[in-house]
Amino acid sequence: MEYIVKGEPSWCEGSMAAGVSPSLSLGLMSRINFTFSPPGGVRGRGRAYGIFRNGYSVLLIAYGPSEENAQDILEGIVDLAILSD
Repeated sequence: MEYIVKGEPSWCEGSMAAGVSPSLSLGLMSRINFTFSPPGGVRGRGRAYGIFRNGYSVLLIAYGPSEENAQDILEGIVDLAILSD
């Protein structure tokens, strides 16, 4: 775990680009960015979201090499994600 550097947790709203009613939105989520840098290994970046709705909790994590931006990819997913009926 000493090779993982995490940012400060923050709160954000999910489903912002989905254009759905609040009942189908992911709602308020926790978010944290992190980097992984083992000695002699590949350096990577990632983001994790904690989603808490309707008595359930879901953890979404995206991680990838620093050249790719896994953080932006996961942000795009939660912006368009909705709850099912």
